[in-house]
Amino acid sequence: MAKQDISLPIQGMTCAACANRIEKGLQRMDGVEDAHVNFAVEKANVTYDSEQVDAKAFEDKIEKLGYHVQLESITFDISGMTCAACASRIEKKLSRTDGVNKARVNFALENVTVDYNEGVVNKQGSLNLLRRLVIPCTNNNRKKKPSMRKRKKFATKPGSLSLQQY
Repeated sequence: MAKQDISLPIQGMTCAACANRIEKGLQRMDGVEDAHVNFAVEKANVTYDSEQVDAKAFEDKIEKLGYHVQLESITFDISGMTCAACASRIEKKLSRTDGVNKARVNFALENVTVDYNEGVVNKQGSLNLLRRLVIPCTNNNRKKKPSMRKRKKFATKPGSLSLQQY
């Protein structure tokens, strides 16, 4: 059992009954060990088994009950993308990350905007994640060029971006 805690900021509650409705809805979910909703601070705190349920399921449940999970948004400048495929890879990797609701890469402006749940991913965590996914290539050894296949797949030309696989 991989026990985790999450704090979700909730919008749209107008009374204590709203908080009670959300709390009961979350407690009925598989994998949830404990759930508490505080109307005064507009937050839900959930203890759950991450092997049975993920953070996105809580957001979906709260939305289904008629309330909204407040998302934070941050924009990072990135440079060195050589094609739309680079932008697409970055966007897909970020969007699959737990706690990230949506990622939008703008190839022309060379930036990425990430909508995320602050209870799961904080701003520093988003920045660290982006650094792991998109790092400037530091291999400037001109004597040993990467093969064409590798250059195409991983974009390893000097000054370009490199996507780190896990």
